[in-house]
Amino acid sequence: MNDNNGTIMALLTLVYVGATILILKANKDMVKESVKLREAESRPYVIAYLEERDTGSAYLVIENIGKSMAYNVEMSSDIKIEYPTIHKISNSYVFNNSFSLAPNQKIDFFLHHITNGEKVKEDVNGLYPIYKLTMNYANNNKNYSEENIVDLNIVKHRVYEKNEDRIKYIVTELKAIKNSLKDKTKV
Repeated sequence: MNDNNGTIMALLTLVYVGATILILKANKDMVKESVKLREAESRPYVIAYLEERDTGSAYLVIENIGKSMAYNVEMSSDIKIEYPTIHKISNSYVFNNSFSLAPNQKIDFFLHHITNGEKVKEDVNGLYPIYKLTMNYANNNKNYSEENIVDLNIVKHRVYEKNEDRIKYIVTELKAIKNSLKDKTKV
């Protein structure tokens, strides 16, 4: 009977050791994931996007939407951004030197007027350029790289949609004024 008790105790100890090893491995994996999550939450994220303003202008915006400083930001574009004509974006300081961006800091560049004034030239298919922008930057000795597609055609089509909506609204308002004037002239 004592032999059986010793065997059972040995087996239970073995199971306990195996379970402890599995728990330690799970804890180690959780710590790794926690470190990755903390890094993802606190790192910089430098992105590029288009911003349409009420003035009918499009701006290229470079922004750090992360929670820490982005150092040594270097930008490049697959196609030279030759707008605006006088001060081409590809010739700007930002595209030719490294710089830093604080959290929530952004740099914006006038790109072109969508509805009037200087406009980006369309290609033979009636399309605006599509730029692939690459931002390389660092934080705490770790390097990051982001690629963003900046498609001016999206803004162009939104403006056309907005203009159509505005025209419909104006037509509706003019019809209402016309009917109101008709009613007043009948009196």
